[in-house]
Amino acid sequence: MLSHKSKYNFNVKNLSKYLLFTFLYIVIVTCYSYSGNFNKNLTKEIIPKDTTKPENDILWDIKKKSTPFIPYIKIIGHSWAVGAFKGQEEYFKINGIIIDETSKIGTSIKWATEQLDSVPENKFDAIVLLSGINDYRKSVQAIADDFLEFMEKAISKAPVVFIFNIPYYEPAAEKIAIINDWLWEMSKLNNEIVIIDLFSEIEAQKKDGLELSKDGLHLKNYDCVMDLLIYYIKYYYDIK
Repeated sequence: MLSHKSKYNFNVKNLSKYLLFTFLYIVIVTCYSYSGNFNKNLTKEIIPKDTTKPENDILWDIKKKSTPFIPYIKIIGHSWAVGAFKGQEEYFKINGIIIDETSKIGTSIKWATEQLDSVPENKFDAIVLLSGINDYRKSVQAIADDFLEFMEKAISKAPVVFIFNIPYYEPAAEKIAIINDWLWEMSKLNNEIVIIDLFSEIEAQKKDGLELSKDGLHLKNYDCVMDLLIYYIKYYYDIK
């Protein structure tokens, strides 16, 4: 049994220094453990916007309830995004959503990731990606890596990222099935990722007469894609 004069007895001053050193050590180790770990869990602390009640503002609760939330959404994608979202700002406004669209025919997931460089942090409530089919010649691993790179960068720009899964395309049917399953798994592991089930929607619409172009890669009408995104956004933000 240790005596009261053991070397392990600290005076108040030394004990304070020891506790401070221990606290700093824990903080440094914790920060280091999380850095560089993003590929494993794609998690990030999200700080909600405008959640602090201003002092001396007795009407704050009333104003928060009476002012409807209008999400500001950044959309990036390939030809399907061009067909579904370009020039549709007014239609989205009618549905209580504001969009900013950047899309180009023939583009890849890599191209979409590059577009994020010009997106300011915290400007948008969400970022939407509609891409992937043009990458079908790549390996499954390469496509997954491209999606992952987009997710990582997009989450640093906005609190939530909506990603359309890839619709059916005969030359890449097996790859698409694997990638879509992987996307679902990523969304289960990361609350910031929401997968929009474009694959199932297009297959259902085909049964109701939805027509594809001769190449089997494009739609003749993209209204169902536009309405699908609106449905998901309204559901996610509980917009009536």
